[in-house]
Amino acid sequence: MLPANELDADGDGFRVCDGDCDDTRAGVHPGAAEVCDGVDNDCDGILLPGDVDADGDGHALCAGDCNDADVTIYPGAPELCDGKDDNCDGVTPPEEIDGDGDGWRRCAL
Repeated sequence: MLPANELDADGDGFRVCDGDCDDTRAGVHPGAAEVCDGVDNDCDGILLPGDVDADGDGHALCAGDCNDADVTIYPGAPELCDGKDDNCDGVTPPEEIDGDGDGWRRCAL
């Protein structure tokens, strides 16, 4: 029987001893295309820029998170009365904008 590092458990044509960094996923091996999934797909030890979910909201920048420093902001998030584009649709709701600069937004009334 061959040692585990000499088997190709996921059938991608690469063994651990050939540099396969995850022999449980066929899409992860040396030379694989990097995709936005939080995984080092090509086993080079480097993720795509923006492929890390810095705020832990389940969405990375490359997956559409428009602010990866705020856990309440991500694609599909509920809009909060905070003056921000919480759902990353490119629009801050008008009732969340303090148009007259008095420190109050219509949604907060």
